[in-house]
Amino acid sequence: MVNFLQTLQLEHPEQELLVLGPFPAIVAKVRDLYRMNILVKCPQMELVKRALWNSEFKECRNVFFDVDPVSVV
Repeated sequence: MVNFLQTLQLEHPEQELLVLGPFPAIVAKVRDLYRMNILVKCPQMELVKRALWNSEFKECRNVFFDVDPVSVV
């Protein structure tokens, strides 16, 4: 997913898209599943939301998107 987002970043340099991570979540493992975070910052998140909505990641059972999270801690 990071590669996908970095490609999007390169394709749209005018959007000031910043991809940080992946990094382990605060609770790194739950029920034998490892949790990772990727932080995406962009003034116009519509581009990112549209790209993710049309990607194969939408169909992944263990992938969740949180737009405007209250906290990443």
